[in-house]
Amino acid sequence: MSSHSFEEVERTCDRVGIIRAGELAALDSVASLKAERHKIYQVSFATAKEAGDFAARCNGTRQLREHPQLVEVRVAGSMDSFLKMLTGYHVMALDTVSQDLEDIFMQYYGGKHHA
Repeated sequence: MSSHSFEEVERTCDRVGIIRAGELAALDSVASLKAERHKIYQVSFATAKEAGDFAARCNGTRQLREHPQLVEVRVAGSMDSFLKMLTGYHVMALDTVSQDLEDIFMQYYGGKHHA
């Protein structure tokens, strides 16, 4: 099955192939693709200033305009260094941002996650 409808593919297929520039960039189960890609977290800080300081200090982060005390962080691999970077900040909450197949696909194409 070939489709650009990510919901349909995720709902009906066990394995997914991602083609980029005419080459097979990935071929795996949806669950495996989700497990291997970057994880996205939202960190809620006590103040917008702390959020801005953290976002400026760390690569792969962005402070959310609509909620200035929130920072969205992409983490690849181990979370150890990410968690250590949070030391010294007043973290109010740490939430995982759910990613669908479209988000994973866009990572292969250098796109950004939609918030």
